[in-house]
Amino acid sequence: AKGWTLDLSKQVAPPKAGPGTARPSATPRAPSPPSLQVASTAGSDPNAASRAIVQAFAGVFAQLQLPVDVSLDDVQLEGEVILPAAQGRAKILLKGGGLAAGREGKFDLAGDATLSDPAVNALAVHGTLMVAMDTPRTFTRIAARLDASASGAQFPNGVKLTADLSATRGASGESYSAAVVARERQLLTVKADFPSQARRLDGTWKLDASDADLAPFALGRPLPAFTAAGEGRFDADASFTAIHAAGRLNATVDRLSAIQAELLAIGEIKLDVDFDLAQRGDAVVVEKLKLVVAAAQPIAAVQSLQAFEFSPKSGELKAADSRRELLGIALQGLPLAWARPFLKDIAVSGGDLRGELVATPRGGGVTVRSKTPLAV
Repeated sequence: AKGWTLDLSKQVAPPKAGPGTARPSATPRAPSPPSLQVASTAGSDPNAASRAIVQAFAGVFAQLQLPVDVSLDDVQLEGEVILPAAQGRAKILLKGGGLAAGREGKFDLAGDATLSDPAVNALAVHGTLMVAMDTPRTFTRIAARLDASASGAQFPNGVKLTADLSATRGASGESYSAAVVARERQLLTVKADFPSQARRLDGTWKLDASDADLAPFALGRPLPAFTAAGEGRFDADASFTAIHAAGRLNATVDRLSAIQAELLAIGEIKLDVDFDLAQRGDAVVVEKLKLVVAAAQPIAAVQSLQAFEFSPKSGELKAADSRRELLGIALQGLPLAWARPFLKDIAVSGGDLRGELVATPRGGGVTVRSKTPLAV
C-alpha cells in the first residue's frame, strides 16, 4: 500500500452522552478482532478476580498469540501522516518479510518528520524489527533497534538516540531488555526475567539521563530541566498486586513551572533518595526511605525509622512496633516562598523554617510532634 495519507489533525473529541442519549454512528463498525478471553467464576469468591489476572498474564508472549495462522512473505507500506495540532508532517515507510513458522522475519522501519517548530524542525526514526515464530500462531523472539535523530535551530549539530528492545521466550521462561543510548552514554537500562516456574517478574534498572537528552524528541512540549542518575531492582507477582522496588536516585530539578505554573518559586533543587518500597494490594509498604532535599543550602531530610504499612484508601497505618517512631523530619531551611503559590489570598513573607519533627503510630493512624522547636 503506497501513496496513502493518515490525517491526525482532524481528530475531535466525541460528544458527551447524557442520560438517555444514544451515541451517533455514521458508519458501520467492523467486527472487533478476537481477543484473549479469561473464564471467571467470580460470584462471591473475593479472590476470583486476582486469579483471573494471573491466568491472563503468563508473560508477554502469551498476549501475542494469534487467533489464526499467519505467514508474511513481503510487505511494503509507504505513506504520509499529518500530525495533530499543526505540528507538521511525517513520511512513513515499512518494508520487509520472511515471517513464518520456524523462520525469523525482518522489517525495516523509517519515519521522517518535518515539524513546524523552528527549534526542532526535523525528526527522524529509522530502525529494524526482527520477529521469530515457532508455530504459525506463536512467537519466540521480538527485537528492535531504533535510531532517532533531531535537528533545528536549538540543536544545529543534531541530537541522536539509539534504543535496543528485545523479548525472548525459551524453555525456562521469558526475558526482556531495553536500553537507550545517547552520545555513547547509556541513559536507561532495564532487564527482567519471567521464569516459567516462579511466575514472578524480577529485574534491574539503571538511569543516567537529563532533559538535554530528551527535549529534542518531545515535539515542542516544554520539559523541566533535570538530571537523574541511579540504579536498583524491582519485582512483581504475576497478578501485579504485589510490586516491589528498591534503589538509589540522585537528581537535580529546575523549571518545574513546565509541569505546573505555581511551582516557579521553587527554583533548582537537588534530591538524594534511597528507598525500598512495595505495594501490596491497596497498601504501600515502606521498608526503607531516606530523602535529602537541598538547593544552595540544605533544605530538608526525611528518614524512616522503622518499617511500616499505609493504606491511602482507609488511612490506616500499621507498624511493627507501635512504641517506636516511624519517620524523622529535619527542616534545615525550608523557604516560606514555596508556600506562596498555593496560598492564593494570603501573603507570606519571612525567613526559612527550621526544626525537627517525628511521626509515631497511634490508634491505627499517625501523630506528628516537634522534636526540637520550630523556628522561622
